[in-house]
Amino acid sequence: VIPANSIPTGQGGTVSFVVTVVDSAGGTGTASCSMTFTPRPVVSCPSAPSNSADVGVPYSFTFVATQGTPAYTYALTPVSPASLPAGITFTTGGVLSGTSAVALNFTYTVTVTDSRGVTGSTTVGAATCLLQVNPAPQIVCPSQNKVDTGATYTGQQIVVTTNGGTSPFTYTNPGAGLPTGLVLAGNGSITGTVTASVGSFTANLTSTDAIGVRSSILCTFTVFALPVVACPAANSATPGVLYNSSIQVTSPGAGGPYTFRVTPGTGWPNGL
Repeated sequence: VIPANSIPTGQGGTVSFVVTVVDSAGGTGTASCSMTFTPRPVVSCPSAPSNSADVGVPYSFTFVATQGTPAYTYALTPVSPASLPAGITFTTGGVLSGTSAVALNFTYTVTVTDSRGVTGSTTVGAATCLLQVNPAPQIVCPSQNKVDTGATYTGQQIVVTTNGGTSPFTYTNPGAGLPTGLVLAGNGSITGTVTASVGSFTANLTSTDAIGVRSSILCTFTVFALPVVACPAANSATPGVLYNSSIQVTSPGAGGPYTFRVTPGTGWPNGL
């Protein structure tokens, strides 16, 4: 006799076994048996970027259980805050969806019950999940918007950024407009050697966040002529005698503040 309320252990699968019965006269009977074990249903949290949303943008994620015996019924229990955010709903079919008007982090658990009434436990059939609602993305023009014709810009000298939204971001320049010679990379850096003439240029820059939400902005770049520097007016000195003079900028370029340096390998008087 299999005891009532027995709880099988081990993994799912089919187990075959033979049962033998012996009666009071010593006679025996046998039966070849098999039993199929179905694991508890399991449901997983959405991973990035599916666990993120932006304010004012429709969000939807469908939980899909594995193991157990279909069909499944899902239930959501809020953890923090203690109720679903305004604008967000959850169905017994496992669909979490809606549009949030505020930015917040919402944590919750999802439990799945299969057609046999078996419900996953906290560690097996349910998952503690996060829905991160970010502020709506807003692309920001580079703080470095002055460039010199003939100058080369590399790396992170000129960078487009985005506030809010769901990272990572991809940047494009759909309407062109950047000063000739400069290009916008997908990571937001603007590089190249300026070949444009002196003047102002307006570029349409766009960022797209990880969940496909776009933000655009018009940025103005001003191209200046290269600065012109003059040698010190006092170009003679006597060893051992105090010398004092200055190097002057005679054509301002993009304006100050200026940084001066001596080109390596060109020499510089000792003591100055």
